[in-house]
Amino acid sequence: MDSMLTFIVIFAVWFVLNRFILPRFGIPTCMSQSCSLEREQEEKNTKAE
Repeated sequence: MDSMLTFIVIFAVWFVLNRFILPRFGIPTCMSQSCSLEREQEEKNTKAE
């Protein structure tokens, strides 16, 4: 049970870090939906050519 709690805590910290903390410092993460924006911009650029 203790190892399961450790896993849940580590996962929760990872989720909060990637979803909220890193984007505030300007580090893009896919969880902050910055990956989809880059893909859309790349697709628009390739269609324009």
